[in-house]
Amino acid sequence: MACTFALAGEPVESNQTETIYSSGKLKITGHFVGDLTNLDNGKSITVNASGSVRLSPEGDNIRLVSAGPVIFSSFPGDAGLGEISTGRTYLTHGHTEVLVDAATFTFLSFETKGKVTDLCAALG
Repeated sequence: MACTFALAGEPVESNQTETIYSSGKLKITGHFVGDLTNLDNGKSITVNASGSVRLSPEGDNIRLVSAGPVIFSSFPGDAGLGEISTGRTYLTHGHTEVLVDAATFTFLSFETKGKVTDLCAALG
Protein backbone atom coordinates (compact mmCIF):
# COMPACT_ATOMS: atom_id res chain seq x y z
CA MET A 1 0.00 0.00 0.00
CA ALA A 2 1.21 3.49 -0.73
CA CYS A 3 0.82 6.99 0.71
CA THR A 4 3.32 9.75 1.49
CA PHE A 5 3.53 8.22 4.99
CA ALA A 6 4.12 4.66 6.18
CA LEU A 7 0.87 2.71 5.69
CA ALA A 8 -0.04 -0.74 7.03
CA GLY A 9 -2.96 -2.91 6.03
CA GLU A 10 -4.41 -5.86 7.91
CA PRO A 11 -7.34 -8.11 6.91
CA VAL A 12 -10.21 -8.12 9.42
CA GLU A 13 -12.68 -10.34 7.54
CA SER A 14 -11.99 -12.24 4.35
CA ASN A 15 -14.20 -14.72 2.56
CA GLN A 16 -12.91 -14.27 -0.98
CA THR A 17 -12.89 -16.83 -3.74
CA GLU A 18 -10.45 -16.93 -6.66
CA THR A 19 -11.54 -18.61 -9.89
CA ILE A 20 -8.89 -19.31 -12.54
CA TYR A 21 -10.13 -20.04 -16.06
CA SER A 22 -8.32 -22.06 -18.75
CA SER A 23 -7.99 -18.85 -20.80
CA GLY A 24 -5.69 -17.44 -18.09
CA LYS A 25 -8.34 -15.10 -16.71
CA LEU A 26 -8.73 -14.77 -12.93
CA LYS A 27 -11.83 -13.62 -11.02
CA ILE A 28 -11.85 -12.65 -7.33
CA THR A 29 -15.17 -12.25 -5.53
CA GLY A 30 -16.43 -12.28 -1.97
CA HIS A 31 -16.40 -10.35 1.26
CA PHE A 32 -13.28 -8.45 2.38
CA VAL A 33 -12.84 -5.90 5.19
CA GLY A 34 -9.47 -4.51 6.20
CA ASP A 35 -7.93 -2.09 8.68
CA LEU A 36 -5.57 0.56 7.32
CA THR A 37 -3.21 2.40 9.68
CA ASN A 38 -1.05 5.48 9.23
CA LEU A 39 2.09 4.32 11.04
CA ASP A 40 3.29 7.92 11.49
CA ASN A 41 0.27 9.20 13.47
CA GLY A 42 -1.47 5.95 14.53
CA LYS A 43 -4.80 6.83 12.87
CA SER A 44 -6.74 3.78 11.60
CA ILE A 45 -9.82 3.19 9.49
CA THR A 46 -11.78 0.06 8.62
CA VAL A 47 -12.61 -0.35 4.93
CA ASN A 48 -15.10 -2.68 3.24
CA ALA A 49 -13.48 -3.63 -0.08
CA SER A 50 -15.83 -6.44 -1.12
CA GLY A 51 -15.97 -5.62 -4.82
CA SER A 52 -15.21 -8.09 -7.58
CA VAL A 53 -11.99 -8.07 -9.63
CA ARG A 54 -11.26 -9.71 -12.98
CA LEU A 55 -7.75 -10.03 -14.41
CA SER A 56 -7.21 -10.90 -18.07
CA PRO A 57 -3.97 -11.33 -20.03
CA GLU A 58 -3.64 -8.72 -22.78
CA GLY A 59 -0.38 -9.18 -24.70
CA ASP A 60 2.50 -8.31 -22.36
CA ASN A 61 0.02 -6.64 -19.99
CA ILE A 62 -2.83 -7.51 -17.67
CA ARG A 63 -6.25 -5.83 -17.84
CA LEU A 64 -7.80 -5.46 -14.37
CA VAL A 65 -11.53 -4.67 -14.22
CA SER A 66 -13.29 -4.12 -10.90
CA ALA A 67 -16.82 -3.41 -9.76
CA GLY A 68 -17.92 -2.29 -6.32
CA PRO A 69 -15.61 -1.18 -3.53
CA VAL A 70 -11.96 -2.07 -4.24
CA ILE A 71 -8.70 -0.65 -2.80
CA PHE A 72 -6.08 0.51 -5.32
CA SER A 73 -2.55 1.54 -4.34
CA SER A 74 -0.50 3.43 -6.89
CA PHE A 75 3.22 4.02 -6.57
CA PRO A 76 5.27 6.94 -7.90
CA GLY A 77 5.13 6.89 -11.70
CA ASP A 78 1.96 4.77 -11.92
CA ALA A 79 -0.95 6.05 -13.97
CA GLY A 80 -3.96 6.72 -11.78
CA LEU A 81 -5.72 9.19 -9.58
CA GLY A 82 -3.91 12.00 -7.81
CA GLU A 83 -0.33 13.21 -8.06
CA ILE A 84 1.70 10.57 -9.93
CA SER A 85 4.97 11.59 -8.28
CA THR A 86 3.85 10.14 -4.91
CA GLY A 87 2.32 6.97 -3.55
CA ARG A 88 -1.45 7.03 -3.13
CA THR A 89 -4.24 4.67 -2.07
CA TYR A 90 -7.91 4.96 -3.03
CA LEU A 91 -11.15 3.10 -2.48
CA THR A 92 -13.15 3.03 -5.71
CA HIS A 93 -16.90 2.29 -5.88
CA GLY A 94 -18.10 1.44 -9.36
CA HIS A 95 -16.43 0.39 -12.59
CA THR A 96 -12.62 0.68 -12.71
CA GLU A 97 -10.24 -0.49 -15.44
CA VAL A 98 -6.46 -0.63 -15.05
CA LEU A 99 -3.88 -1.76 -17.60
CA VAL A 100 -0.89 -3.21 -15.76
CA ASP A 101 2.57 -4.03 -17.14
CA ALA A 102 2.88 -7.76 -16.39
CA ALA A 103 6.67 -7.55 -15.89
CA THR A 104 6.88 -4.48 -13.60
CA PHE A 105 3.29 -4.22 -12.25
CA THR A 106 3.32 -0.54 -13.23
CA PHE A 107 -0.13 0.94 -13.89
CA LEU A 108 -0.08 2.02 -17.55
CA SER A 109 -3.63 3.38 -17.58
CA PHE A 110 -6.30 3.87 -14.92
CA GLU A 111 -9.96 4.81 -15.52
CA THR A 112 -12.74 4.79 -12.96
CA LYS A 113 -16.42 5.76 -12.93
CA GLY A 114 -18.16 6.22 -9.63
CA LYS A 115 -17.31 7.35 -6.13
CA VAL A 116 -13.64 7.57 -5.11
CA THR A 117 -12.31 7.96 -1.54
CA ASP A 118 -8.73 9.11 -0.97
CA LEU A 119 -7.66 6.79 1.84
CA CYS A 120 -4.36 8.61 2.37
CA ALA A 121 -6.27 11.85 3.03
CA ALA A 122 -8.63 10.02 5.38
CA LEU A 123 -5.64 8.79 7.38
CA GLY A 124 -3.52 11.96 7.19
